[in-house]
Amino acid sequence: LTYFLLEKIKSTFKRIYPSQHTDPERKQIMSTNADKFLEVAAGELPEGALLEHREFDNPLVKRYATKEMSYLWSPAMKFSTWRKLWIALATAEQELGIDISDTQLEEMRAKLYDIDFEYAAKKESEFRHDVMGHVHAFGAAAPSATIQCQDNNCFIWCWSWCSGDSLLARFVCNAIAVKFWRRSDELLYQFEC
Repeated sequence: LTYFLLEKIKSTFKRIYPSQHTDPERKQIMSTNADKFLEVAAGELPEGALLEHREFDNPLVKRYATKEMSYLWSPAMKFSTWRKLWIALATAEQELGIDISDTQLEEMRAKLYDIDFEYAAKKESEFRHDVMGHVHAFGAAAPSATIQCQDNNCFIWCWSWCSGDSLLARFVCNAIAVKFWRRSDELLYQFEC
């Protein structure tokens, strides 16, 4: 899924900046960064990261939701997914020739799960926008890896809201499908015996 996102972003930018990705030596460096991104972005949150934000906070969730669903809709999952999208965007932009250094990408990957929720809430109230609050929180966590808000407003907002929530919905649907198939296998086994 993360590989799909990276390819989707790259194909979008190739249409916008078609002539900036022809140098073979640059392509080799960039594919290494794409591989590094895929390595960081694939999988679960690291053990011990964002522990206090791993549950979706709502009285109905506490009464009726499973731990897995609460985790999938949690702030930790939502905002780390946004950051994965931003890193994929920066990686694709670098591959297409936009001036983003390997050091900046490395810092972004290193700070993927370093989310300061208090700072993000402060910035959100200042800008009255949750995405911009978290963009600034990510910028504070990884200062050399500036996220260019003016040029990429459409991409940052669209990829965060639309794609981020779509990814979370897809994760939830996958979890439901797995539980459904397990339960149906159990029922079939009961009737066969």
